[in-house]
Amino acid sequence: MIGVLPWLWKKSGNILANYDYNNHEVLQSIVFISIIMIYSTISSIPWSYYYHFVLEEKHGFNKQVNKNINL
Repeated sequence: MIGVLPWLWKKSGNILANYDYNNHEVLQSIVFISIIMIYSTISSIPWSYYYHFVLEEKHGFNKQVNKNINL
């Protein structure tokens, strides 16, 4: 886990190098944060589904329908 952030920083630099944007730290930072945010969003979807539809249903607080999460 310790080497993930430097590896991701290097990968974001490689992504920019493919498009001829070398040594642009601001753009590299934007790509780096974007990758982290996309990963965070995708990895939190199952936990959000569990919280809203399993735990709340178990305690009787759920007023949502499962089709609402697919919108």
